[in-house]
Amino acid sequence: MARRLWIGAREKEILCLVAKGALLASMFVAPNIGKILRPLEKMTSKKRFYFRKRLKTLEDKDLIFLGGEKIQLTEEGKALISKIEKEEIVLDKSKKWNGVWQIVSYDIPNTKKKERDYFRNTLQRFGFYKVQKSLWIIPYPCEEEIAVLAQSLGLSPFVIYFTCEHLPMEGKYLRWFGLEQKYIPSRKNSS
Repeated sequence: MARRLWIGAREKEILCLVAKGALLASMFVAPNIGKILRPLEKMTSKKRFYFRKRLKTLEDKDLIFLGGEKIQLTEEGKALISKIEKEEIVLDKSKKWNGVWQIVSYDIPNTKKKERDYFRNTLQRFGFYKVQKSLWIIPYPCEEEIAVLAQSLGLSPFVIYFTCEHLPMEGKYLRWFGLEQKYIPSRKNSS
């Protein structure tokens, strides 16, 4: 069973920077650190100390490998970054509804139960409404977000995203999403 790791916000930031390849170990352990990376010139010795301490903590948790001139993610670090990226996917719900429902359907095999559960929980976190066991709707466009999520979980072949303008019992869904006052007049009697 994989152990659950807790990392702080600053450690998370550092880990994300490492994942993007923005850090080199020599920048932080070399005595002439200020000459190597200008933004760190203003970093006090106390801040540098805590930064190095956070790097060491990430190494102790087996999330990064400090060696040579580079900081590299370990396999566990890569898995954690993948999880962080999935959790940071958010939907833009600020746009006015255009009258088109976004629908996600999936048929994910039991061999991928863990990924299926994570996918379903993310749909709930996004604010999707469950119409049937594996059929979910939302009024906000999110094709790209669903594609990224499905791909990162290895579920792309099992997930379908489509849109439609009318749904059976639409009034129920309009009320659920707080859109009953914003609906298109021709939909008035669709509940």
